Amino acid sequence: LEAARLDGASEYRIYRSIVKPNLSSAIAAALILIFIDNWNIVDQAVIFLREPYQQPLSVYLCQILEEQPDIFYAASVFYAVPVLLIFLMGQNYLIQGISMSGVKA
Repeated sequence: LEAARLDGASEYRIYRSIVKPNLSSAIAAALILIFIDNWNIVDQAVIFLREPYQQPLSVYLCQILEEQPDIFYAASVFYAVPVLLIFLMGQNYLIQGISMSGVKA
């Protein structure tokens, strides 16, 4: 950043040329992880959303498990498809974002 300022780059140019490319994969990784984490929320939906039409699919999946366990497995496969697609499409961003952040497992 300091070298770009010494070269006379404006703040917008510094953001566009240096900051944005370095942050894009980290932001994409954070969005993918947040989406996957929030996809399976059941307890918060049951507590805060009282109307059945407002509740997410995960609540209905729990009801299907209690009422019709044989249909539950087929519904679970369809329920997992969006998460798998998001993960497969953003896998490279996820790996780049985690490796650039320096977080160790």
